Amino acid sequence: MLTENQLRAQISTIRHSSNNPQSVIGIAVPTRWTGQSMLEVDGQAYRLLPAETELELRAALLEPLPEGVQPVVLTTLDAKDLGEDLRYRFARRDIHNLKAKDILRDLFGVREIDPQLEPVPLFGFLETGILYFAKTGR
Repeated sequence: MLTENQLRAQISTIRHSSNNPQSVIGIAVPTRWTGQSMLEVDGQAYRLLPAETELELRAALLEPLPEGVQPVVLTTLDAKDLGEDLRYRFARRDIHNLKAKDILRDLFGVREIDPQLEPVPLFGFLETGILYFAKTGR
């Protein structure tokens, strides 16, 4: 299950790497988001828009947002399932997947993971296991 802290980390990472801060953030989630509808990240307010179909995603993006609030789409869809016009609206033209490093940082309450761990074969196995757990909850 995706936590709010993991979501904050993802939003922050995507926002800082995007060329267009006004673009919609899209994040792939394993199941429909049932958490809060608003989230603050780095002083910016975000409306979380769950969508499981392209039609639901289009409808969510048509909803007016309060001044200063940016949309974040949480979807079970893959970017390849979306029309070109929808992909164009997303930051870096993509739906972003969970990053194991962000989940690890959140789980252990650390700011960074030692880069020396990345070449270790066990680290890749750990990442895979953590992503599986995050998606399935078991």
